[in-house]
Amino acid sequence: MYSWSRTVWIFWLMGVLCLAEAQSVKSPWIEVTYRGTNGAEVRIAGISLIRKTSLQSATPDWSTPYYSSGGTAPRVRAEASERRLVAEHGKLDSPFTATEEWRLLDDNTLQVTVRCVITQDVPAIAEYCVGYLRAQPLVGATYTAETPDGILSGTIPTVAKAADRDDSTFARRFRKLTLQTRFGTLEITAEGDIPDIILFDGRKNSQGWAREAPTLWLGYLQFPLQKDLPVTLQVTMRFTPIERVHPVERIAVATRIVPLKEAVGAEVRPVLLVPQPKQVQWREGFLPLNARTRVVAMDKASLPAAQSFVNMLRDRYGLTLRVTTGTPSRLDNVVLFGLRPCLSRLPRAWHPLLKMPEQAEGYALLVGASAAAVLGNDERGVFYGSETLQQCLQARPDGAALRRVLVVDYPSLRFRGAHLFLGNNALPFHKKLIERIFAHLKLNTLVLESEYTRWDSAPDIAVDFSMDKRDLRQVIAFARQHQMEVIPLVQSMGHSEWIFRNGQNLDIAEDPENPRAYCPLNPRTYSFIDAVYDEALQVFEPRFFHIGHDEVNMFGRFPYHEECKRRGLTQLFVDDVLHHYNRFKHRGIRTMMWGDMLLHRSESADTAAFAQSAEEAQRRREMLPKDIIICDWHYQPRPPEEFVQKNLRVFQQAGFEVVATTWYTPMNIYNFAKAAQQAGILGLLQSTWAGFNISEAVLKPAFPQFSAFVLAAEYAWSNNSPPPDQLPYSPDDLFVDLFERRPLTARPRAGFALDLSEAMNISAAQTNTQGWLGLGAEHDLRQLPRGEQSLGGVRFRLSPDPAKPSAVALASSMLPAQSLPR
Repeated sequence: MYSWSRTVWIFWLMGVLCLAEAQSVKSPWIEVTYRGTNGAEVRIAGISLIRKTSLQSATPDWSTPYYSSGGTAPRVRAEASERRLVAEHGKLDSPFTATEEWRLLDDNTLQVTVRCVITQDVPAIAEYCVGYLRAQPLVGATYTAETPDGILSGTIPTVAKAADRDDSTFARRFRKLTLQTRFGTLEITAEGDIPDIILFDGRKNSQGWAREAPTLWLGYLQFPLQKDLPVTLQVTMRFTPIERVHPVERIAVATRIVPLKEAVGAEVRPVLLVPQPKQVQWREGFLPLNARTRVVAMDKASLPAAQSFVNMLRDRYGLTLRVTTGTPSRLDNVVLFGLRPCLSRLPRAWHPLLKMPEQAEGYALLVGASAAAVLGNDERGVFYGSETLQQCLQARPDGAALRRVLVVDYPSLRFRGAHLFLGNNALPFHKKLIERIFAHLKLNTLVLESEYTRWDSAPDIAVDFSMDKRDLRQVIAFARQHQMEVIPLVQSMGHSEWIFRNGQNLDIAEDPENPRAYCPLNPRTYSFIDAVYDEALQVFEPRFFHIGHDEVNMFGRFPYHEECKRRGLTQLFVDDVLHHYNRFKHRGIRTMMWGDMLLHRSESADTAAFAQSAEEAQRRREMLPKDIIICDWHYQPRPPEEFVQKNLRVFQQAGFEVVATTWYTPMNIYNFAKAAQQAGILGLLQSTWAGFNISEAVLKPAFPQFSAFVLAAEYAWSNNSPPPDQLPYSPDDLFVDLFERRPLTARPRAGFALDLSEAMNISAAQTNTQGWLGLGAEHDLRQLPRGEQSLGGVRFRLSPDPAKPSAVALASSMLPAQSLPR
């Protein structure tokens, strides 16, 4: 549960990749739906209690996975007459198989039985999560557990006590666990060959599943497997509902519309600089901007910076200005942009203030009483200074104003990248991300994973979401306009499923029954992949090319053909890398690749290391040219010193330049970025694994992956920002604000209020012992400010007496004992 390959976590998160049709069985009280790689969802009394399940097997140190239901969807069948679902787990090249059965014993009782076995004499463990339980419905529930050590009891708290699993465990090795919830009693009985079942609080856990939703983890942690000795697990859940009060179908009340001259007030926001600059000196006052303000680019290289500034003024502040060039004769009511040499054209009094840093991409900016100036060491520097200047803006009735400030700034890491996939509707989404998130927060590299492009050289592998090359060229051009280096990533050797789409090219698959990798000894292989790579070079015209090469032998049989077996994995891998490297080097292009196949578990801070031995890992590193850039991906929140002393040191001592690659866990990003700075490596790449077909629609299911770009930008640029839980802002909220780019106004707007006082049927301050939610009288809205209030600029009037009816409550499955309207 705590260590797994990237691919398993990707597919686990990406329910959209679940190709199996959902199967269901239900009774009046319980419904079970099996959703492929997401496993079983269980609804009790209409409440989604188990949001998903999982089953996985690996070596005891998790370094070699055998199977994961999050990566390989089981074969599921529904047997309606038996009111049961049966899921068959396994894959062609795995020694692990299992049968999972969900059966309704009666209308109120659900039983799950898992029988698993390992068929080879290999070291093996398995882990089964009976349920990722949604925490919200269980908050306030009391529990009693019958364990070998006696009876345990307690209450599910509103907030998790700890991140550590042992400190957050409610019960372990229990035979029966009884939960008294707001909607009924749930009895969980554990039987079978493994007694070590556990329920613990995952709401502060750092794993990916814990980031998806507030979760309690119920199941069996790593238990051993032996060859041909089946293990059976069985869990029975019996639900006894609370006696329900029938809700009132409908009530009619008189409401009153109240006109307001100021329904929405002026939006005044504090100035927030993200990423945190190296030096900031705030000053009193503001520089007003209005329709007469001049925005001047003092040289050609500064035009993009000036244009970005006026675009922000137009979009968010309703102020339309145009960019002019040259040097203004009067330095009042003007905003200037220029490179370092332009300092000589500014007033001498400004020279000692605008102390330019020496680092590439560095800048200095000054907002004075009558003018502002941004100077950069290079084109990127002045552009990033412009982005910081935009964060100093505040809305004013007649336009906007800049907070007076002096900033001297430069990046801590040279390479600050974002990794994205394509899609047939991705272009608008890409443009928003590039302009509003990546460039604005000073990310300077875009790695586009581009397998699913409509390649002219391989038209038969195109799928419905493949991106047209015209759209791809637009993305590339737009990113470069926003100071981003664009790097193509097209997977080769491993993770080459894209080559075999639509049943094509199976003749070059190493394992035709599980086509995930091509055969590097097949004469046709390189004529195919070289043609695609050449086409990608024409589209991107890049300085770097990422060839992938991660997890080569994890899926499908590799090597499989006899000649490939004789050659051996290491030689096949190195020869394939060298084939691509030599073709790129001849064109003056540097090769990039993932680093997991070049590490052994003993050399890595986490389990993203798939060489069979430290000796094989060293041999591979020694055989590869040292001007290859290694993207070293690790997604666990290990301490910075572990990254520095293990994987980063290994690659640096071997002579490679390294890019630390993170995913979306906040402390992973913080720690690995800190390690990258301490080790002095090239930079940081923030990856997303939200599906091969992305558009704005993926923001909802995969939002943490995209808001994580805020953290990556913060920690890749700044060297003194606090940990994620101590930042002066919410990365989620900031992402939404920047992405939406909603207009801001300092002018109050007229509107109306709806008087709901006649409909109020519950007091904000509860006096009974149960309170609103059964959590006690203090869990209500008694602390909410009363009277005239404003939220997000919108005016509200709250009842002055919280002890009287002052809120509207509607019927819910979570409040079955209260008579409320629907």
